[in-house]
Amino acid sequence: MPLIIPDETLEAMKLTEREARIEIAVRLYDADVLNAPQAVRLSGLDRISFAGACGERNVDYYRYTEDSLEQDLKTLGMIRGEHAAGRE
Repeated sequence: MPLIIPDETLEAMKLTEREARIEIAVRLYDADVLNAPQAVRLSGLDRISFAGACGERNVDYYRYTEDSLEQDLKTLGMIRGEHAAGRE
C-alpha cells in the first residue's frame, strides 16, 4: 500500500519526496522497526549510500553487539592458537 505525503507536509518539512523517504527509512532503522535490507529498500538507495545517510544522521549502520564481540574474540583466539601451533 503506497504512502502518500501531501506536498504541503513535504514543504513544511523542507524535504523533497526522496529526502523524506531516506529520513523515514533511517529513523525506522534506528528505532529497530526495520532491519537493514528493509530500510535500504524503503530509502530507495543502495546499501552503501544508505549507510552513508545513516552516518550523516549519527545513526550507526553497523551495529556491533556484545554477542558479535564474543564471537570475534573466540575466532581470534582460535586463529592465534592455530598460528602459535604452526610456529612450533
